Amino acid sequence: MSVRDEAEMLIAKAQEDLLALSGMIDSNFFVDAVFGFHAQQAVEKSLKAWIAVFGGRFPYTHNLSVLFDMLASAGRDIEQFRSLQFYSPFAVTFRYEGKEQNLPAIPNPRPTEVERVKALVDHVASIIGSRQTRTDDA
Repeated sequence: MSVRDEAEMLIAKAQEDLLALSGMIDSNFFVDAVFGFHAQQAVEKSLKAWIAVFGGRFPYTHNLSVLFDMLASAGRDIEQFRSLQFYSPFAVTFRYEGKEQNLPAIPNPRPTEVERVKALVDHVASIIGSRQTRTDDA
């Protein structure tokens, strides 16, 4: 699979998680653990797509801080999105350890959090789209 194909596949999967997340606004139907899991997945896949589009190799990790640090080390401007690393525990703690009661509370109203995740997904999608003609994206 080419670098571009991998990045496009990852961002498409991130967009699917974002779509699911957008349907989870009502906390009466979706608990924070499920909402947070899909937020984490959308962020993780977006960050991996961002790394991949520039030919980078990312580790097998759900730790968003590691991925943000890789991008920062490569000179990418990630600061406006870095607070999304908050969602790291939702991947492992919820999915594998079954300790939902230890998860942090979602920091903002859900529509706000959806918009924050969407901003990252859209940013990375625009980078992938612009890579056809440019080589100096953020």
